[in-house]
Amino acid sequence: MEEIILIGVGGMLLFAVGIIAFVVVHQRRVIQYQLNLQKIKEEQQKLLLHAAIESEEKERQRIAGDLHDEVGASLSTVRLYMLQVSKKQTLQQAEDVTDAAKEILDGVVAKVRQISHRLSPEMLMQFGLKDALQNMVQKLKDSGALEADFISPEEISRLQPERELAVYRILQEITGNMLKHAGATQMTLRLQERNNDLIINVEDNGRGFTQASFEKLKSTPGGLGLKNIQGRVDILQANINFTSVTTNVQGTIMTLKVPIRVEAEIK
Repeated sequence: MEEIILIGVGGMLLFAVGIIAFVVVHQRRVIQYQLNLQKIKEEQQKLLLHAAIESEEKERQRIAGDLHDEVGASLSTVRLYMLQVSKKQTLQQAEDVTDAAKEILDGVVAKVRQISHRLSPEMLMQFGLKDALQNMVQKLKDSGALEADFISPEEISRLQPERELAVYRILQEITGNMLKHAGATQMTLRLQERNNDLIINVEDNGRGFTQASFEKLKSTPGGLGLKNIQGRVDILQANINFTSVTTNVQGTIMTLKVPIRVEAEIK
């Protein structure tokens, strides 16, 4: 009888040890999984940070090039014109040189405004995201590059200024890629507000672009613009999706869902 009891107790102890061992191994696997997940997140953050720094440096170089090649050269020409004014024999000749210099200066002012707009869109800062996007679409339409429509409710909730700027930059990159790579002739930008989300759809009739293509290309050396889009999407705690349309009319639908108020603001 005692032997049976001892065997039973021994079996129970072995069973308990087995359970403890299983729990320990499982916990170790969970911890290892969490560490691996954290490592992946850190690597992704490094890649996004690198992409952002690289993008900012390219933007600085481009602006420096614009200032040197266009603004600097134009101002040098104006200086030469001004030196010539005193050498002209007649008032008419002097006025002609002055008019030519004024025309160049008008071009310089327009160029500086263009650079300023790229750095900080005036329409966005003054009137908000809705009006800025409507203005963006109108400029695309006026350029004759494609037919463009803007659809939005009369009132749209405002985001924090830095969040509106991030959304605006995403849409700039999206429409720029559409013009350069998709070969679209028509596009519609639509704003909607649903619960706590601002939903932006961009539809075009160009070559289809899928979410799989986005995920693949943003990791390539030439995918800096797409990396920047993903980085801004992550900062916004937003979600972006690309769907290729093949029924009836070919094209792409991009959907960007942005929380109007994030957890930090709600708290």
